[in-house]
This record gives sequence, structure tokens and C-alpha cells, in this order.
Amino acid sequence: MRVFKIKGEKAHLVRVYKVGGVSYADFVKLSNGEQIKGVKVVREKTKNERPVEKEQAKVEEVVQETVEEVKPKEDGYVEEEAKEPSQQIVVTSKDSRATFDYPSAEFDKFVEDNKLNPVMVDNCIEGKQKTHKGYEFKLED
Repeated sequence: MRVFKIKGEKAHLVRVYKVGGVSYADFVKLSNGEQIKGVKVVREKTKNERPVEKEQAKVEEVVQETVEEVKPKEDGYVEEEAKEPSQQIVVTSKDSRATFDYPSAEFDKFVEDNKLNPVMVDNCIEGKQKTHKGYEFKLED
């Protein structure tokens, strides 16, 4: 996962797309899972770089002027802890039911262990779809 800083907050890149020949990107904030949609992407050339055809440019090479990549320190890198969870999330499947603090590292581990797509899980939480891989996600206050 590539991590970027957008307006002082860490976020990861979800997708890059073009509309009318202009590139845009969607990000998700790491602190609270909030989506940032439609950030205009500009690719900057380095000093010694030759011009690149649009078809040859790779998504990994895209840089946006207000977005900077955060490289973790190799020695002593510690991931930021999530803030106190404000909600509970109930995850149900046909034969099980689990409750997690949301957001939390425990819930993120559950998503990873069950090979769930975080974007699809977010869609379920937001009510855009009902289930993902047989799991249903509901927030409780």
C-alpha cells in the first residue's frame, strides 16, 4: 500500500482514473477511513527524464503537487495507533456473528485474515451494498 500526505493527513491511494483526458485519484484517509475523491493528478518530470507518452506512464509514477509519499523509516518504524473507537461494528455471516470496535486494528486484522476487500467493506458499511463474500456489516451507536 502506498501512503501519501494530503493536506497534512496520511492517506492511501485507492484508484486513478481519467475523465476528459485529465487524471484524477481517489484516496482513503488512514486516520478515520474518510474518502477523498477526485484529486487532480499531475505527473511531474524529473530533470533528466525524457518525455513519456501517455500510454507508457505508469500509475506508480503519478505524483500530485499537494500529495507527497510517506516513506516509513526502516529502523524503529511504528504504525500510528488508531484513535479511540467511537462505534461498534457487527459482522454477521450465515454461521457466525462478531462485534468489533470501529475503527480498530482488530477489525482491520479480521478483514485481512478473511481476504476481504476494504473498499467493498466500506461500501457495505455505507449501505451501498448489502454483503461482501457472505459477510454483512452494520454499525451500532
